[in-house]
Amino acid sequence: MKEVDFSTCELLKDAFVSKEYKASFSDLIYKIKRRDQDIYVVVLLEFKSAPYRFVALQILGYLVDFYRQFIDSDEKVSKLPPVFAIL
Repeated sequence: MKEVDFSTCELLKDAFVSKEYKASFSDLIYKIKRRDQDIYVVVLLEFKSAPYRFVALQILGYLVDFYRQFIDSDEKVSKLPPVFAIL
């Protein structure tokens, strides 16, 4: 945490959000610098009328979609950035 530059915190509006999940998730994605690398903090608010046993799997799907869209957004991507999902 000492290496994270919170002054670079940037809210990414609708970036990397799959249309499939827009209806079921309210999310915030922040990009923050750590040394010379961007890291992403994904805050997911899931609204359900009843408990769902496999919500972790649902979140994994969301993160995989995030990475796919991240790769598609830039042909020069050589490695994936860290993502911290908070549910």
